[in-house]
Amino acid sequence: MTAIDPYAGERLKLSPFHIREKELNIRDAWSAWNGYKFADYYYEPEYEYFCIRNQCGTYDICPMQKYAIQGPDAVAMLNRMVTRDVGKIGLNRVIYTVWCTDEGRIIDDGTIFKLADDRFMLTCGSPCEAWLRKSAYGFNNLSISDVTDQIAALSLQGPTSCATLKKMGLKGIETAKPFEIMHFPFHSDTLMVSRTGFTGDLGYELWINPTLALTMWDELYAAGADYGIQPYGETATNMARLEAG
Repeated sequence: MTAIDPYAGERLKLSPFHIREKELNIRDAWSAWNGYKFADYYYEPEYEYFCIRNQCGTYDICPMQKYAIQGPDAVAMLNRMVTRDVGKIGLNRVIYTVWCTDEGRIIDDGTIFKLADDRFMLTCGSPCEAWLRKSAYGFNNLSISDVTDQIAALSLQGPTSCATLKKMGLKGIETAKPFEIMHFPFHSDTLMVSRTGFTGDLGYELWINPTLALTMWDELYAAGADYGIQPYGETATNMARLEAG
Protein backbone atom coordinates (compact mmCIF):
# COMPACT_ATOMS: atom_id res chain seq x y z
CA MET A 1 0.00 0.00 0.00
CA THR A 2 1.38 3.40 -1.00
CA ALA A 3 1.76 5.80 1.92
CA ILE A 4 -0.07 9.12 1.61
CA ASP A 5 2.31 12.07 1.49
CA PRO A 6 0.89 14.61 3.99
CA TYR A 7 2.96 17.41 2.43
CA ALA A 8 2.10 16.81 -1.22
CA GLY A 9 -0.31 19.75 -1.34
CA GLU A 10 2.34 22.11 -0.03
CA ARG A 11 4.59 21.30 -2.97
CA LEU A 12 2.02 22.06 -5.63
CA LYS A 13 2.51 25.23 -7.66
CA LEU A 14 0.32 28.17 -6.71
CA SER A 15 -1.68 30.12 -9.25
CA PRO A 16 -0.96 33.86 -9.54
CA PHE A 17 -4.52 34.28 -8.20
CA HIS A 18 -4.02 31.94 -5.22
CA ILE A 19 -3.66 34.66 -2.59
CA ARG A 20 -7.16 35.96 -3.35
CA GLU A 21 -8.64 32.49 -3.79
CA LYS A 22 -7.28 31.29 -0.46
CA GLU A 23 -9.05 34.17 1.31
CA LEU A 24 -12.36 33.13 -0.26
CA ASN A 25 -12.06 29.35 0.09
CA ILE A 26 -13.86 29.08 3.43
CA ARG A 27 -14.07 25.27 3.13
CA ASP A 28 -10.34 24.94 2.44
CA ALA A 29 -11.37 22.50 -0.30
CA TRP A 30 -8.44 22.02 -2.66
CA SER A 31 -7.42 19.48 -5.24
CA ALA A 32 -4.73 19.40 -7.94
CA TRP A 33 -4.68 20.06 -11.67
CA ASN A 34 -1.51 19.76 -13.74
CA GLY A 35 0.69 20.33 -10.71
CA TYR A 36 -1.21 23.36 -9.42
CA LYS A 37 -3.11 23.67 -6.16
CA PHE A 38 -6.65 24.14 -7.34
CA ALA A 39 -10.02 24.87 -5.73
CA ASP A 40 -12.51 22.01 -5.71
CA TYR A 41 -15.10 24.38 -4.26
CA TYR A 42 -15.20 27.53 -2.12
CA TYR A 43 -18.56 27.44 -0.31
CA GLU A 44 -20.94 24.77 -1.62
CA PRO A 45 -20.89 23.42 -5.19
CA GLU A 46 -24.63 23.90 -5.69
CA TYR A 47 -24.44 27.54 -4.59
CA GLU A 48 -21.51 28.14 -6.93
CA TYR A 49 -23.38 26.50 -9.81
CA PHE A 50 -26.34 28.85 -9.36
CA CYS A 51 -23.95 31.81 -9.23
CA ILE A 52 -22.78 30.82 -12.72
CA ARG A 53 -26.34 30.58 -13.99
CA ASN A 54 -27.79 33.69 -12.30
CA GLN A 55 -24.91 36.12 -11.70
CA CYS A 56 -21.28 35.65 -12.70
CA GLY A 57 -18.35 33.74 -11.34
CA THR A 58 -14.61 33.28 -11.81
CA TYR A 59 -12.83 29.99 -12.41
CA ASP A 60 -9.04 29.80 -12.33
CA ILE A 61 -7.70 28.32 -15.58
CA CYS A 62 -4.02 28.99 -14.93
CA PRO A 63 -3.39 25.21 -14.70
CA MET A 64 -4.76 24.71 -18.22
CA GLN A 65 -1.93 23.77 -20.58
CA LYS A 66 -1.01 26.52 -23.03
CA TYR A 67 1.32 26.10 -26.01
CA ALA A 68 2.62 28.76 -28.38
CA ILE A 69 2.95 27.42 -31.92
CA GLN A 70 4.45 29.75 -34.48
CA GLY A 71 6.28 29.86 -37.76
CA PRO A 72 5.57 29.44 -41.49
CA ASP A 73 4.70 25.75 -40.97
CA ALA A 74 2.29 26.33 -38.06
CA VAL A 75 -0.92 25.96 -40.10
CA ALA A 76 0.27 22.84 -41.92
CA MET A 77 1.44 21.21 -38.69
CA LEU A 78 -1.82 21.93 -36.87
CA ASN A 79 -3.83 20.67 -39.83
CA ARG A 80 -1.93 17.40 -39.58
CA MET A 81 -2.79 17.17 -35.90
CA VAL A 82 -6.42 18.33 -35.46
CA THR A 83 -9.76 17.58 -37.09
CA ARG A 84 -10.65 21.20 -38.01
CA ASP A 85 -9.22 23.20 -40.93
CA VAL A 86 -6.93 25.64 -39.15
CA GLY A 87 -6.42 27.56 -42.39
CA LYS A 88 -10.02 28.75 -42.18
CA ILE A 89 -9.66 30.37 -38.75
CA GLY A 90 -9.99 34.15 -38.93
CA LEU A 91 -7.52 36.42 -37.17
CA ASN A 92 -8.37 36.89 -33.48
CA ARG A 93 -10.72 33.93 -33.52
CA VAL A 94 -10.81 30.70 -31.50
CA ILE A 95 -11.92 27.22 -32.51
CA TYR A 96 -12.72 24.17 -30.42
CA THR A 97 -11.27 20.96 -31.83
CA VAL A 98 -9.96 17.47 -31.06
CA TRP A 99 -6.81 15.63 -32.08
CA CYS A 100 -6.66 11.96 -32.91
CA THR A 101 -4.41 9.11 -33.90
CA ASP A 102 -4.32 8.12 -37.58
CA GLU A 103 -6.90 5.47 -36.67
CA GLY A 104 -9.29 8.08 -35.27
CA ARG A 105 -8.79 7.51 -31.53
CA ILE A 106 -9.19 10.80 -29.69
CA ILE A 107 -6.08 11.93 -27.83
CA ASP A 108 -7.46 15.15 -26.34
CA ASP A 109 -9.55 18.21 -27.06
CA GLY A 110 -8.93 21.91 -26.64
CA THR A 111 -8.99 25.31 -28.26
CA ILE A 112 -6.77 27.00 -30.83
CA PHE A 113 -6.36 30.79 -30.78
CA LYS A 114 -5.22 32.50 -33.98
CA LEU A 115 -3.12 35.47 -32.86
CA ALA A 116 -1.37 36.16 -36.20
CA ASP A 117 -1.16 34.46 -39.59
CA ASP A 118 1.70 32.29 -38.33
CA ARG A 119 1.16 32.42 -34.56
CA PHE A 120 -1.29 30.31 -32.56
CA MET A 121 -1.97 29.32 -28.96
CA LEU A 122 -3.33 25.87 -28.19
CA THR A 123 -4.95 25.18 -24.83
CA CYS A 124 -5.98 21.84 -23.35
CA GLY A 125 -6.72 20.22 -20.03
CA SER A 126 -3.77 17.82 -19.95
CA PRO A 127 -0.12 18.04 -21.06
CA CYS A 128 0.28 17.23 -24.74
CA GLU A 129 3.68 18.61 -25.70
CA ALA A 130 4.92 15.16 -26.70
CA TRP A 131 2.01 14.76 -29.13
CA LEU A 132 2.58 18.26 -30.49
CA ARG A 133 6.22 17.49 -31.19
CA LYS A 134 5.33 14.16 -32.77
CA SER A 135 2.86 15.97 -35.02
CA ALA A 136 5.55 18.52 -35.91
CA TYR A 137 7.93 15.87 -37.28
CA GLY A 138 9.16 16.96 -40.71
CA PHE A 139 8.22 20.62 -40.28
CA ASN A 140 11.39 22.68 -39.93
CA ASN A 141 9.98 26.23 -39.91
CA LEU A 142 8.13 25.94 -36.64
CA SER A 143 8.57 26.51 -32.90
CA ILE A 144 6.55 24.99 -30.06
CA SER A 145 6.79 26.40 -26.53
CA ASP A 146 5.01 25.53 -23.30
CA VAL A 147 3.80 28.94 -22.04
CA THR A 148 1.50 27.63 -19.29
CA ASP A 149 3.32 29.44 -16.49
CA GLN A 150 3.82 32.61 -18.54
CA ILE A 151 0.11 33.46 -18.82
CA ALA A 152 -2.36 33.96 -15.98
CA ALA A 153 -5.86 33.02 -17.10
CA LEU A 154 -9.24 33.47 -15.44
CA SER A 155 -12.63 32.42 -16.73
CA LEU A 156 -15.58 34.76 -16.06
CA GLN A 157 -18.91 33.09 -16.74
CA GLY A 158 -22.56 33.94 -16.26
CA PRO A 159 -25.28 36.35 -17.42
CA THR A 160 -23.76 39.40 -15.71
CA SER A 161 -20.22 38.77 -17.00
CA CYS A 162 -20.45 41.27 -19.85
CA ALA A 163 -21.84 44.00 -17.59
CA THR A 164 -18.98 43.36 -15.16
CA LEU A 165 -16.34 43.71 -17.88
CA LYS A 166 -17.97 46.89 -19.19
CA LYS A 167 -17.89 48.40 -15.71
CA MET A 168 -14.25 47.34 -15.45
CA GLY A 169 -13.59 49.63 -18.41
CA LEU A 170 -13.32 47.18 -21.32
CA LYS A 171 -14.97 49.44 -23.87
CA GLY A 172 -16.69 47.56 -26.68
CA ILE A 173 -16.62 44.15 -24.97
CA GLU A 174 -20.36 43.84 -25.63
CA THR A 175 -19.61 43.56 -29.36
CA ALA A 176 -17.50 40.41 -28.96
CA LYS A 177 -19.05 37.47 -30.77
CA PRO A 178 -18.71 33.87 -29.56
CA PHE A 179 -15.12 32.63 -30.05
CA GLU A 180 -13.83 36.14 -30.77
CA ILE A 181 -10.64 37.57 -29.23
CA MET A 182 -10.29 41.21 -28.18
CA HIS A 183 -7.30 43.08 -26.74
CA PHE A 184 -7.40 45.93 -24.23
CA PRO A 185 -4.65 48.13 -22.76
CA PHE A 186 -4.16 47.29 -19.10
CA HIS A 187 -1.58 48.99 -16.85
CA SER A 188 1.05 49.42 -19.60
CA ASP A 189 0.43 45.84 -20.78
CA THR A 190 -2.30 44.08 -22.77
CA LEU A 191 -5.28 42.14 -21.47
CA MET A 192 -6.54 39.54 -23.95
CA VAL A 193 -10.20 38.55 -23.61
CA SER A 194 -11.82 35.70 -25.51
CA ARG A 195 -15.52 34.98 -25.56
CA THR A 196 -15.04 31.36 -24.60
CA GLY A 197 -15.70 29.04 -21.66
CA PHE A 198 -16.92 25.66 -20.45
CA THR A 199 -20.38 26.54 -19.17
CA GLY A 200 -22.57 27.04 -22.24
CA ASP A 201 -23.55 30.43 -20.78
CA LEU A 202 -22.47 33.95 -21.63
CA GLY A 203 -18.84 34.06 -20.62
CA TYR A 204 -15.28 35.14 -21.27
CA GLU A 205 -11.72 34.09 -20.54
CA LEU A 206 -9.16 36.69 -19.49
CA TRP A 207 -5.46 36.24 -20.32
CA ILE A 208 -2.85 38.47 -18.67
CA ASN A 209 0.81 38.72 -17.67
CA PRO A 210 1.12 36.93 -14.28
CA THR A 211 2.68 40.05 -12.73
CA LEU A 212 -0.67 41.82 -13.25
CA ALA A 213 -2.87 38.92 -12.17
CA LEU A 214 -3.81 40.28 -8.74
CA THR A 215 -4.38 43.78 -10.13
CA MET A 216 -6.75 42.34 -12.71
CA TRP A 217 -8.51 40.23 -10.07
CA ASP A 218 -9.03 43.23 -7.79
CA GLU A 219 -10.37 45.45 -10.57
CA LEU A 220 -12.62 42.67 -11.84
CA TYR A 221 -14.07 41.97 -8.39
CA ALA A 222 -14.57 45.68 -7.71
CA ALA A 223 -16.46 45.99 -10.99
CA GLY A 224 -18.49 42.84 -10.32
CA ALA A 225 -19.51 43.68 -6.76
CA ASP A 226 -22.95 44.90 -7.89
CA TYR A 227 -23.35 41.94 -10.26
CA GLY A 228 -22.93 39.11 -7.75
CA ILE A 229 -19.44 38.01 -8.74
CA GLN A 230 -18.21 34.92 -6.86
CA PRO A 231 -15.46 32.34 -7.36
CA TYR A 232 -16.39 28.79 -8.23
CA GLY A 233 -14.42 25.57 -8.31
CA GLU A 234 -14.08 22.36 -10.26
CA THR A 235 -17.23 20.69 -8.94
CA ALA A 236 -19.52 23.52 -10.06
CA THR A 237 -17.66 23.70 -13.38
CA ASN A 238 -18.35 20.04 -14.06
CA MET A 239 -22.03 20.52 -13.24
CA ALA A 240 -22.28 23.40 -15.71
CA ARG A 241 -20.30 21.76 -18.48
CA LEU A 242 -22.32 18.53 -18.27
CA GLU A 243 -25.49 20.57 -18.54
CA ALA A 244 -24.05 22.48 -21.50
CA GLY A 245 -23.40 19.20 -23.34
